[in-house]
Amino acid sequence: MAWNGWYTATVIVFVALFALLCGLATQLDLTRGNGSPDHLGFYAMLVLGILLLVLMVFLGFGIASRWDGILIDSRNRVTLTNFQLVVWTLVVLTAFGAVFLTNLLAGKNPIDAFDFTVPNELWLAMGISGTSYVGAKAIRNTQGQKATTKTNAGSAGMLRRGQLAVRDKPSDASWGDMFAADAFSDGMHVDISKVQMFFFTVVLAVGYLAAVVNLLINATAPVTSLPVLNQAFVIVLVLSHGGYLGRKATDSLGSS
Repeated sequence: MAWNGWYTATVIVFVALFALLCGLATQLDLTRGNGSPDHLGFYAMLVLGILLLVLMVFLGFGIASRWDGILIDSRNRVTLTNFQLVVWTLVVLTAFGAVFLTNLLAGKNPIDAFDFTVPNELWLAMGISGTSYVGAKAIRNTQGQKATTKTNAGSAGMLRRGQLAVRDKPSDASWGDMFAADAFSDGMHVDISKVQMFFFTVVLAVGYLAAVVNLLINATAPVTSLPVLNQAFVIVLVLSHGGYLGRKATDSLGSS
């Protein structure tokens, strides 16, 4: 662990910059003199997203000594579930914060600026990702608790912990781990359910982010709601996560 005072200072600086951003938003106007949008809501979203991303990178450095350390789990592997949580956290927090800043730019006071609706489907999307994270972690804990020693896997660069393929240290983690099977017996093969869920996550997250950008870039008045998701969005998310967890559970039963 490489955490030191510099990383603590980074967290403090992030809070200070966000407070400064809020202060600036109360002093600026959302529209030009002719009433047309000046796109400040979009710029606020862009700045906030960059700040959150930089903070996550510094947290990764502070904990795992890697810029992508936030994606690495206790097996010293980059995981798809961590990636999903990071992506949806960035999308939802950036969208939420950007709408708040947009409403400040539109002249709302700091309390009333929070007066906007977050669609239930968006909370459900976050809940599905969180549930998948917990479920996958529980399955991995079950698979990895039978052995107390690790056995080298040779050229694969993997070690064995129970039924799981793990790496020796965080610096050994690879983005390829995100698409590889978790079981030691199948660790050098692509897990199709992971590939499927990765693409579903990227398409859905980017699609929703585009809807938020379109909302904010044309805003000339306070925003009353984040973009509403349709049922197909949630159904696709449920199916992709269900297939992923089903594959993991099947691997666990098949190796027991």
